[in-house]
Amino acid sequence: MHRYGIPVEELSSLVARPTARRMPGGSRTVAARTRSYRLERFELKRGSRWTVELPRGWDAVIFVESGEVSVGERAVQPQTCITIAPGRRPAIVAHTASIVYVFSGPVDARRRSSYGTVTVPFDRRTKYWGEIATIVNRAYAGKRLFFRKGQHSSLHYHCDKTETYFIHSGHLLMRLRSGRGEDRFFTLSAAVP
Repeated sequence: MHRYGIPVEELSSLVARPTARRMPGGSRTVAARTRSYRLERFELKRGSRWTVELPRGWDAVIFVESGEVSVGERAVQPQTCITIAPGRRPAIVAHTASIVYVFSGPVDARRRSSYGTVTVPFDRRTKYWGEIATIVNRAYAGKRLFFRKGQHSSLHYHCDKTETYFIHSGHLLMRLRSGRGEDRFFTLSAAVP
């Protein structure tokens, strides 16, 4: 028997606050680690170095939120990203204090030509509530959303999709609907101060 949705009493078990783990030269936060994708946040001090480790058959998109880094031989500026091929273990070197997000998942053969290319997020849209930009869109997707204070987005749903929200800064009131149209509200705050 196919089960639709998630029982409303299970919703709170899906809301977690990831913790930053100190590492030499900064910190690492694993926001999501599933069989189909992973999202990590690195806060790097100037001069620090971190090697990206990918599971076999996975590639990655590295997005620089702030600061300046190099990934292998390529310089990556704030609000840009670079795609990493499977089997590579590039070092991220922070030239200034930097915040970097790494989106990774199974290789998408249609995207192989983008490996090593520095790009900007695409499909940028201004919404009544703020802005949205797509960082990666493969079998998994990574988007950067900005909400203006006091605004809200529309209610939406997915039949077969898992979403992970990681709050970079500020607070967000999230409404999840499940069961027989029952709502639960969760206040989410930045995981890293």
